Amino acid sequence: MKSGNGQKGIRRQLLMEPLVVQVSKPDGSPWPNAPVTYSALDNSKLGSSLLDALSSTVGRITVRTDSEGIAKILVRYEQ
Repeated sequence: MKSGNGQKGIRRQLLMEPLVVQVSKPDGSPWPNAPVTYSALDNSKLGSSLLDALSSTVGRITVRTDSEGIAKILVRYEQ
């Protein structure tokens, strides 16, 4: 996890920071367009945009990394 780990949330509110990972190739260079799957272990809802996160009903989402190998999502805390 690059950033966003260990956050605490308020029920039915977005976490303050997105969950961000960076995917690298074996040589350490960024891996663009790599699929990354995030899964919530509680009832939290996941989205790749603000609108997605606010209206989401899913606890699992796959997104693609950007040109720098970064993938991020927003989380609506439901615990």
